[in-house]
Amino acid sequence: MFDSKMYQEVFSSLHASEDTLDQVMKKAVRTGKMRRRLFPAFVVLLTLAISGAVFSGSARKSHGAWVFHGSRKEIEKMGVYCPEQLGPYRIDEQSADSFHMVSAGSGSLKAFFRPDYTWMSVSYEKNSRQSLSLSLGTMDHPLWADASGYDLENDIWNGRLYPETLTWYDEAQGSVSYVDHITEHTYQNCTIYLYDRITEYAGSADPAPPLTDYRDACAVWTDPEIGVWFGISPFCAVWEMDGDSYTYIREDEGVTKEEMLGYVKEIIDGCR
Repeated sequence: MFDSKMYQEVFSSLHASEDTLDQVMKKAVRTGKMRRRLFPAFVVLLTLAISGAVFSGSARKSHGAWVFHGSRKEIEKMGVYCPEQLGPYRIDEQSADSFHMVSAGSGSLKAFFRPDYTWMSVSYEKNSRQSLSLSLGTMDHPLWADASGYDLENDIWNGRLYPETLTWYDEAQGSVSYVDHITEHTYQNCTIYLYDRITEYAGSADPAPPLTDYRDACAVWTDPEIGVWFGISPFCAVWEMDGDSYTYIREDEGVTKEEMLGYVKEIIDGCR
């Protein structure tokens, strides 16, 4: 499943060349199109070509993409009315982001001005260190499969076919994250994939957490009635900064599959 937080973390360190940025900004100002999203809208700038591996574990294509500040109204235009609350998590309308994509081989200028495909994400906050990230987009363009990590030919989530590709390492934290215990459920004609996202910490992590691994349930599904795909994943900080060092703060065991399935059903019911 696509994780919008990981997307932003990965690509916040990437930049196009200074000449490219200068040309883009000058052209945007001349056409007046920058005005539509100039203030908090310009969230993250990505390189001309972005690895499709971030969108889909088995993908090998490259895409141009930009991330803008979005709105709940844009989500509602897709026919999705997000619940105000999911369990103890309340929607944060200010967190909405709009992801603009173009097909492989297209430049980022096209992604900025005339994207081939746009999808959204919004956060649900429990407190300052716990949240849920909900991603969604229409299924009216083939790029939806790259954004959500689906295999169009087999009509199945790629994580089900290739779970080993959804593994990533964090050398700074001394951790490895992967998916496990994938289960399939049906609700209101929607096929829901639930899985555990497991993070293990090596001995190099400082301070060493008291648990051997951390588990949080995630979900991804498609809703054929409204033609929209969804993905939801939790975030829970493990450490917080304390002066020049980090202090372990996570005490809970994370979101369970039972909890996550309940949140998914609330979202599906809200779209009916």
